[in-house]
Amino acid sequence: MDYKVYSLLKDAAALNNINLLKECLGKQAVDTEDITIREFAEVLAYACRYGGIQSVKTLVELKKCMDNTQVTADPVYRPFHCNPANYTSMLLDYCPWGAYFSYSQYLSWYRCGINQQVVQLLPKQERLEILSYLLSNKEIISFEPGEVLCYAILADDTEIVDMLRASGVVLSPVAQKELFECKNSYFWRRLCNILNCPEIFFEKFFDILENLCLGFDKRIRCSTTFFDIHNYLYQNVELMKRALNLFKHSDLNKLQIMRKCISENSVEFLKLFESIGWLERVQSLDSLIEYAKAQNLTEVLAWLLDYKNRTVDFDAERIKTEKKAERELAAAPDSAYAMSKIWGNKKLDDGTVQIISLKAPMTDVVVPKQIGKRLITRIGGNAFTRYKQGRSGDQVTLIVIPEGVTVLESRAMANLRSLSSVSLPSTLKTIGSDCFYLCESLTSITIPSNVETIGVNAFFGCSKLKEVVLSEGLKHIARDAFRSCTALRKISIPDSVEYISNDFDVENRVWIVGVGSYAHDYCLAHDIRFELRWEKI
Repeated sequence: MDYKVYSLLKDAAALNNINLLKECLGKQAVDTEDITIREFAEVLAYACRYGGIQSVKTLVELKKCMDNTQVTADPVYRPFHCNPANYTSMLLDYCPWGAYFSYSQYLSWYRCGINQQVVQLLPKQERLEILSYLLSNKEIISFEPGEVLCYAILADDTEIVDMLRASGVVLSPVAQKELFECKNSYFWRRLCNILNCPEIFFEKFFDILENLCLGFDKRIRCSTTFFDIHNYLYQNVELMKRALNLFKHSDLNKLQIMRKCISENSVEFLKLFESIGWLERVQSLDSLIEYAKAQNLTEVLAWLLDYKNRTVDFDAERIKTEKKAERELAAAPDSAYAMSKIWGNKKLDDGTVQIISLKAPMTDVVVPKQIGKRLITRIGGNAFTRYKQGRSGDQVTLIVIPEGVTVLESRAMANLRSLSSVSLPSTLKTIGSDCFYLCESLTSITIPSNVETIGVNAFFGCSKLKEVVLSEGLKHIARDAFRSCTALRKISIPDSVEYISNDFDVENRVWIVGVGSYAHDYCLAHDIRFELRWEKI
């Protein structure tokens, strides 16, 4: 739609100017087929927020005349997704925290292009009337009342909540998930930006959530990020207590939260953690004691030492420590116990083992052939970057994969930017997608003859890779396997290759192919530069 016409449509909707609205939507101004779903939603949004019921009715009647296929063509079209002009924000006051919206001016007033006229948000009674009308026409405009109910609950807008529930509206399973699985929720991402506000608003927010949890008899999944964003919680014991009662504890970094709380040198926080059982682990307790010493938190330190004397069974801890030392001394270097200290692993259904992480920092990594008596057959994704200490893995320069390994899973060696040398076993059959993604220092590699498949983006971004030996036996080369390998000027494709993705990258390199092979035919069909190879690889 023409931008000037589109702007005029929004102004007409906001001003409740029915004649202008009809004129803009007439055939002489714009063909209704040129109105996209999003544009229609935006215009209707301004009518709901500032215009009035007559503008809303005019637009809904227009929607009835639009092509049905066009109406349902855009699955993204939901009132809730048209931000900031969505139906929900038009119908709610967002009290008590409305003033904290980043686009609060859009909620309260709108400056039209027509004479720079300022129009205010419609009165609550008229918005309720609009809501009732939208509910009766929700099939026409793809209106989602369950989403409005969700927002109304969070905004504590009782009038709208009561009206929706009286109309039979309930929270959809999707809305419930959004509310109670807040780690990846649209609602919660938005609320996290809103709720960094004074205590009175935060307390009101907790009142709403407590009622919500009570009604559904469940607690909310929350990450430590919520506590970090709202660091006001670390300064108020009562609010922290309410938060910990509301949220599940499984996804929380308890030690991190406790450290930040005791930084205030408040014993009350420690009493709270004792009451909910967070101090029962001795390792965490010792860590907190050391932290309190380092920060010179005298009151907290005294309380922690007293708590340890009251609760810890020192004889049991001594026996436990002695047994652990005996196990470590008795353990052979290649025992399952010793190997598990270095290699994170899991047992597979066939009785073999998959490497899932490297727990100790290394530059030269030699993967063992087995863990205890179990043979290692797979290397998992990001196995060499998942250090227990949280390190990046950039220091790894050499990796030797033992005989017996058959699969390098997706991203098995991805982002090892210092990796310059890799030794692959003859037993290897599959190289997964993104396996060597952005291994910028890798200069050469030999693919064993048992490898049948090279996955998507397997060597993407290996900018120093100059030599690749593909052995006879390879059958499948996936899309962009050698994309952005700028130093690779030639590549020899074995006669055994039966499939090359149509999206396989060329990047001005020369292919060396056997006469009459699949790769030969592929080069001819796709106009790829090649040299003929008369002998077998």
